[in-house]
Amino acid sequence: MISFKTLSGIALLLIVSIPVSADSWHVENMIMNNQGNQLKIQTKSIQLPAFNEVISNLNYICVGSKQIYPLHQCKQGNLSFDLQGVRYNLLVSGWLNLQKLTWNLTLENNTKSIKVNLDTKNKEQISIKLQQMDFVELASFFKPYLASNVSIPDGKINASMVLDFGKEIKLTVNYVLSNLNWESSDSHYVLAETFHKGQVAIEQKVDGIDLSVINHLTNGEGLFKDIYVLFDEFPVEIHSKIPLNSNFETEDVSVSLISTDIMSLDLVWSDWFKNKLNIDYQIEDFDRFYKGVLVSYLEINGIEDLSILGQSKGKLYLDNNQITGAELILDELYLEIESKKIAFENFKGYLNWKESGDWQESKFDWDNLLLAGMPVKQSEIMFKSVGQKIVVNENTSLPIFDGSIFINNLLLQDIFSPQISIDFDGDVRPVSLALITEKMGWPLMNGSISGKIPGMKKKGHRITFDGFLDLKVFDGDMQISDLSIERLFGIAPVIAADINFQNLNLQQITSTFDFGEITGLVEGYVKELRITNWKPDRLDAHINSIKTKGIKQTISQRAIDNISSIGGVQGALSRSFLGFFDYFKYRNIGFGCKLRNAICEMNGIKSNDNNYQLVEGRGLPNINIIGYRQFIDWEVFLDRLLNAGY
Repeated sequence: MISFKTLSGIALLLIVSIPVSADSWHVENMIMNNQGNQLKIQTKSIQLPAFNEVISNLNYICVGSKQIYPLHQCKQGNLSFDLQGVRYNLLVSGWLNLQKLTWNLTLENNTKSIKVNLDTKNKEQISIKLQQMDFVELASFFKPYLASNVSIPDGKINASMVLDFGKEIKLTVNYVLSNLNWESSDSHYVLAETFHKGQVAIEQKVDGIDLSVINHLTNGEGLFKDIYVLFDEFPVEIHSKIPLNSNFETEDVSVSLISTDIMSLDLVWSDWFKNKLNIDYQIEDFDRFYKGVLVSYLEINGIEDLSILGQSKGKLYLDNNQITGAELILDELYLEIESKKIAFENFKGYLNWKESGDWQESKFDWDNLLLAGMPVKQSEIMFKSVGQKIVVNENTSLPIFDGSIFINNLLLQDIFSPQISIDFDGDVRPVSLALITEKMGWPLMNGSISGKIPGMKKKGHRITFDGFLDLKVFDGDMQISDLSIERLFGIAPVIAADINFQNLNLQQITSTFDFGEITGLVEGYVKELRITNWKPDRLDAHINSIKTKGIKQTISQRAIDNISSIGGVQGALSRSFLGFFDYFKYRNIGFGCKLRNAICEMNGIKSNDNNYQLVEGRGLPNINIIGYRQFIDWEVFLDRLLNAGY
């Protein structure tokens, strides 16, 4: 970086004709000649006061002027010198009165893109103008002071600078940067065709220097790692204040970013070198903030259909690039991601979090939520957090459909890790199966689901449950044990479990799938169940009827036909006189499937090497259904079962 001391010294180089006391000058081998129609001055080296650098090989030539004292005038002069291995060439015009110690001089480079004015009317000031100067040209002027890996922008700069040498040295620069193109050495940050307008102020203090920058960025586009910004639609105003001590070390640094009516961001570094800072933000229009800043980042992460409204404000605390605390407030947030089946309606509340120390309390409430397709009605949730942990308050109830999920215990750990850990214990208060299946687009099921969810734990990509998951479904009881889920929302999720069920209402089950009506109760099991990528690839299942006092056991003609189709004797009854009856009594129904390698090995109430019995009739007419196809393709079996009656 160029120090302010060096910058002011370079400006002093241009005032070679300003008289100072002889003791403050160190000049070596000065030669002065008047030849023909020109004045020529040469020196081997000059040491200026309060400037440590040595100017060498200085040459001054003025055409059309011989007089030096008392008045030297030059309409067309050339000044050149070496400084730190770089040769500088300047055009000189104006006049110098050595008797009255007054002057008015203008210095320009050869392309006239930089102009410096020195006038005794403003003795303590130097005015500098840059006109359509290329950044490459400007960078060459400061080449000795720039790091070798600095990326030089491409574009034009117009600027008006005033260097004031009063009691305290002050530099003020008003600038316009047009068609600015710049790319960082690692290509993570890019500006393209941007337009900047602003001011830089550098002021020397007793104990250091204050630097402030105001920049209006109104056109072009930028890429900041994964975030793309079109400044035509998202103009930004940046205010920066950088104080430097006497050793040119930064102290408290502050930067403010403002996009009118959209957002504001205030960054304050208490320790620049450790990147210790506080960030205050306010988002006034989430819709425009999303479209202007977040849309590209979210699209890269697979979210392309987000719509969002609302406001937010808060504060973040960072130390060495790590967030150590947060205080966030959300107000009237409306959000929808259709592809993820997520929606927030009037979501509001506050979040407090610290990396260490005491637990911080937070609260959110909403009118409606949609999480993975599940609607959560108006309610609230309160929780405490610290470090990598979140604990939801006990006895929290979340209304789901016409029931609820009651949380006895919910602990989340490693919350900033991709493999977050969850410890959950709760209850499902009766929820209508019809509402769930309709929302999910599944076959419409009657009845309700309820039960206890004991000790759900998630570690890494795997979710397990302690003990049994007890559910009430189809008026009966279901126990799920050894339940585990891997990569639930990832690639090829795997679900494994053992299931036992008792007293399920067959009438509710069969009416759900339009299978044909069967009345009675059933029990059974599904052992070694494994579902991969939402398709069963392994199971050992059996279901059989239960004779229960007061419960009728009947089967419809349509159900008989559909069971027959599964067993390989499709439509057997429809071709006999029995087809004139609508309902029949049965003594027993039972069938099973052992699935391995996409083949289902069928069995029934009774099985032998040649056949298996699916239905045992009772009374007249007596109906018995025998299956002969012992091995059935699993996809065919599912198709017949799920599409029965169509």
